Amino acid sequence: KAIKSNLNFNISANYARTPGLINDQLNYANSPTGSLGITLSSNISTKLDFTLSTTTAYSSTFNTLNMTSNSRFLNQNSKIRFYWNPWKTLVFRTDASHQFYSGLGDGFNQNFILWNASIATKVFKNQQGELSLLVFDILGQNNSISRNFTETYIETNITNVLQRYFMVQSLY
Repeated sequence: KAIKSNLNFNISANYARTPGLINDQLNYANSPTGSLGITLSSNISTKLDFTLSTTTAYSSTFNTLNMTSNSRFLNQNSKIRFYWNPWKTLVFRTDASHQFYSGLGDGFNQNFILWNASIATKVFKNQQGELSLLVFDILGQNNSISRNFTETYIETNITNVLQRYFMVQSLY
């Protein structure tokens, strides 16, 4: 109540045991996973709003036959979002997300910050519209690399993504 905010915790756990055949032999892929997170979100006013959150997830797979396809990795995602309406028609927004992946292998682990921001002015009668200038990926760090582990193969996906760009937006 003192900072007019909500504090939430989340926890999850899962265990999967998936059978599969490798060269006509039965393999079991045992996959325990778990995550823990916390979120602080504001209820201050319609003119000021923020959210802070972080979630850490751990995943692993252990195979009974093909041990070279075993995997363990950690994913940490922390976010901040901020909204401020300091004057009648002026609006600032920003959000940042820190992504950390470990255990994907050399050259595939990731550690980057994706930061976006905008400045806007409310327009029209009763401020029903908005004209904004937005900037995406201010730090130029956005990337997309993922790996899929199965009992028979490891797949790497590298996707081209837009990095820093600007956009003008009109809403009504």
